[in-house]
Amino acid sequence: MPKNTCWYRAVLISFLLHCLLLAGAGWMTMSYTAAPAEEQYTEMELEPDTAAIDAPTDEPTEQNPPSTEVAQKEKATKEPQQSVGKKQSDISPGPLPAKASQKDIPEQMLSHYTKEQLNLALAQYNQALTFNSHSAFAYSNRGQVYYDKGELDKALADFTQALKINPQLVPAHIGRGFIFIKQDQWDLALEDFNQALQIAPQEALAYYGRALCLLKNGDKQKATNDFRSFIQYAKPEYNHFIQIAYQYSQN
Repeated sequence: MPKNTCWYRAVLISFLLHCLLLAGAGWMTMSYTAAPAEEQYTEMELEPDTAAIDAPTDEPTEQNPPSTEVAQKEKATKEPQQSVGKKQSDISPGPLPAKASQKDIPEQMLSHYTKEQLNLALAQYNQALTFNSHSAFAYSNRGQVYYDKGELDKALADFTQALKINPQLVPAHIGRGFIFIKQDQWDLALEDFNQALQIAPQEALAYYGRALCLLKNGDKQKATNDFRSFIQYAKPEYNHFIQIAYQYSQN
């Protein structure tokens, strides 16, 4: 065999052995460095943050819900005389008349608004209607502002216009119904409250208004049922009318 060939084979074998040694060292290094990260990842998966679980929290739970408007409604339904903080004898010096009257309806629909806020709201709704004269909501909301300001003719016109655009707008039916009561048009008021309840069967003020109309017409039993429905669905800010409804439903 020629010397050159032997020398070539020796160099080739030496080179291959060197490559194998380098590859083995690299694999051992990779295995050594990767192991801690893998072990740490496993520990994070198996050991959740118990401190976060045990820490106190202000978030409500299903077992202990916070005091909400729904809870207050239920309280008013079960104990209406307590929900307004008065006994029945404290609400009125004597029994209420057998028929409803105009004094029993809300004087304001936005009772939490000040006079300045009403004027600001009126300006905003006026501006809104200049941009979109077909907004039923803007007409209805402006009607509520006019109602609170005592401008009933303007309020009636706005509620009616809102219902022409959207006959399903419940606040407009209720607002117009109370105006009809103020105008001693009880039958028209009854129609509006009936319409409102067909659209929204849990609308408290519609039950209250319809109960007054039924009582005016002498249908005391149906009126009593509506007063009780009003008490069931009424919001806390309706406490004054809860008192009236409770008295009527007890007579």
